[in-house]
Amino acid sequence: MEIINATQEHYSIIKDIAHKTWPDTFGQILSKDQIDYMLSMMYSIEAMKNQITELNHKYFLIAEKGIFLVICHTKSITNPR
Repeated sequence: MEIINATQEHYSIIKDIAHKTWPDTFGQILSKDQIDYMLSMMYSIEAMKNQITELNHKYFLIAEKGIFLVICHTKSITNPR
């Protein structure tokens, strides 16, 4: 198992994982419209670019045998916006 500090080359992988997992994870508590809004707000390529470059957020991917399994999104400790 490998933990990868995500970079710009991983944005599309992160977006894909989020779009595949959010409906099952949050579908019972959020409407489809709310999920779509949040995915766009947090996991669009532009949103991730801004979060990483401007807000100092971090994304990590967990991979096994070259297959990406999980994403982890952390906010900056020094920039809590």
